[in-house]
Amino acid sequence: MLQTAKERLQVPVLSCRSSLVRKDNFAEIIFFILYIYKVIKALIIDDEPAAVKTLQLMLDRYVPEIGELRATTDPAEGIHLLRAFQPHILFLDIQMPVMSGFDVLKHFPNLPFNIIFTTAYDEYAIQAIRFSALDFLLKPIDVDELQTAVEKYMIREVLQMSSQPLYANFLHNITAKKREDFKLALSTSEGTFFFKPEEIVRLEGESNYTRFFFTEK
Repeated sequence: MLQTAKERLQVPVLSCRSSLVRKDNFAEIIFFILYIYKVIKALIIDDEPAAVKTLQLMLDRYVPEIGELRATTDPAEGIHLLRAFQPHILFLDIQMPVMSGFDVLKHFPNLPFNIIFTTAYDEYAIQAIRFSALDFLLKPIDVDELQTAVEKYMIREVLQMSSQPLYANFLHNITAKKREDFKLALSTSEGTFFFKPEEIVRLEGESNYTRFFFTEK
């Protein structure tokens, strides 16, 4: 029988032990939930209006994981949007007048976004590799290749968000056949510990930390 949050909090406080968890690690406890509900932001920079429109329609119809999408045909405006909008994924054309896609990237030495090149010219593939691009899509863009490119981003995000023990626990949870087998991972200054949800009594905020109270075993 499932318990409500209120019912779970009715465990006697006197029979508790506690653990202090940094707030920046708290996200790791439920990182798979954050991942599922995360709004992926994407930006398209392409000087051809028709190409922009086509890619927008494809993403809207076949890649629902992208929740916010912006586009521009002006590379200079694209640089501004990259800084202001801060997309997770950049769909970038390469051969454009005045400023190429590679020129756009020179403004971002640390590349705080993931790049998917979209171009009609395959001779740029080697240069694209130097920017650690997620993918290199040739126009006309294939739907399956587009979906695969975005999936690469999501896989990369999961691996970056989790340490190996936490990721292993995530895989354990999504394959667990019984509710009793589900475990939460708590990262503390003493290491990572795993608990069942029903063992948690309450949470209290303490500055940059969250204190967890558990039932005594």
